[in-house]
Amino acid sequence: MIRNILLTLALCLSVSCRSASTECSWYGEKYRGSPMANGKAFNPDLAVIASWDYDFGTILELTYNGKTVRGVVWDRGPARRLYHRGRKLDISQSLFKKLVGDTDVGVVQVKYRRVGRYMSYRYPINRQATSKRKETK
Repeated sequence: MIRNILLTLALCLSVSCRSASTECSWYGEKYRGSPMANGKAFNPDLAVIASWDYDFGTILELTYNGKTVRGVVWDRGPARRLYHRGRKLDISQSLFKKLVGDTDVGVVQVKYRRVGRYMSYRYPINRQATSKRKETK
């Protein structure tokens, strides 16, 4: 019995630690305030990942040229035609800048792996996502 539990645990750990590689692109200001697949307004300043393969709230670790960042799956994407050509992830502009440093690149090859779940299972509230800052006089 204990042996079966240990084997199951080892299998789960090996599957969750496995990494994959894919093309990754970014989306940003053009979509600020637009509804995401989870029903919330998109904010390019947050660490948002769009994926068809993972549940909402899944934390993914992305690696590019030795630099690593983490983001949360809150949206669906990329477009199906791109997904079937091998692009599995779209990420927010701020996450792309942290990872790559230059949004002029557009598309990069990244390694990614699932590292956990976002604890609240809810999209972080950021009132600036849908409204512009009030100017102070």
